[in-house]
Amino acid sequence: MIHVFLPAYNEAVALERLASKIDIFFKAMSEPYQIVILDDGSSDTTFEVATHLSHRYPITILRHEINKGLGQTMIDGFTHLARIAAPTDTIVTLDCDDTHEPTYLGRALAKIKENYDVVILSRFQKG
Repeated sequence: MIHVFLPAYNEAVALERLASKIDIFFKAMSEPYQIVILDDGSSDTTFEVATHLSHRYPITILRHEINKGLGQTMIDGFTHLARIAAPTDTIVTLDCDDTHEPTYLGRALAKIKENYDVVILSRFQKG
């Protein structure tokens, strides 16, 4: 299982587009996946959009009632994933604003299968 962690703050506009891209990518790869969205106290409709999307896609929604910032959101999301993930599962994270294309996950997942423990993708690094 691949867990896709999306820390979200006021991402109602981008969330549906990104969830669709993630679904298309993993279905094409025939890989089981789960999206975990942690809404960090958004003041827009991020939580409602995530709830609506959870009826279409395999999504778990976590929520901070108030904004705690990206650092705490990452800690809380990874803590949750460490509790639920099996030892053979893979965890990836993407920005929720749809600036990271899920298609690039193919290269990262190939490295994981080569027994790399951590793979970091950067739009600033050529290739």
